[in-house]
Amino acid sequence: MLTTVQINALKPREKPYKVADEKGLYLLVSPSGSYLWRVKFRFYGIEKKMALGRYPDVSLKEARKKRDEAREQLSGGQDPLAVRLQAKVEAELAARTTFRVVADEFIEKIEREAKAPATLKKARWFRDLLDPSIGHRPIADITAHELLQSLKRLERKVTMNRQSASAHSPGAFFVTLLPRCAPSTIRPTSCEAHSPRRRSSITPHCSIR
Repeated sequence: MLTTVQINALKPREKPYKVADEKGLYLLVSPSGSYLWRVKFRFYGIEKKMALGRYPDVSLKEARKKRDEAREQLSGGQDPLAVRLQAKVEAELAARTTFRVVADEFIEKIEREAKAPATLKKARWFRDLLDPSIGHRPIADITAHELLQSLKRLERKVTMNRQSASAHSPGAFFVTLLPRCAPSTIRPTSCEAHSPRRRSSITPHCSIR
């Protein structure tokens, strides 16, 4: 087993070389002086290698923890490389699935459904109102608190009559998008407007899961 003292004493050579730890973990020392963690494993008889980071950014303890996580995935019948790739794809997809993108897709959907022109106009209006504050945000990352703050800023801009306030609000528009999105930290409990008899502004109520 390697120790931190041993690792710090390693010197680059003319050619890359490996220094083993245990259970497939090793350090690859390159001629340029970089120290790269790798773990070697077999998946259905095929030998594979996976990068775990650069030393000292990834310590010996952290490298062993990552190795153990990969071994747990193997014991569960999963290829650690495939799991990592899937996580990367999902993260990239989530980053591209912004509020603006989802809102535009929703509006396109109701256009195809031939909704009334007034409904389409309201949807575009709410999208445009919310876009400056959260349009660029991945929708799965928008928290209840962030949405609440965005809607509060709109209170100064939005004036509605009793009927539209009870049935159409930016908060309600956002909630209609949730089933079309990846699971997030938002759990709407009653994103409805207060009765106009009590308040003229719209205040949504949301809680964090």
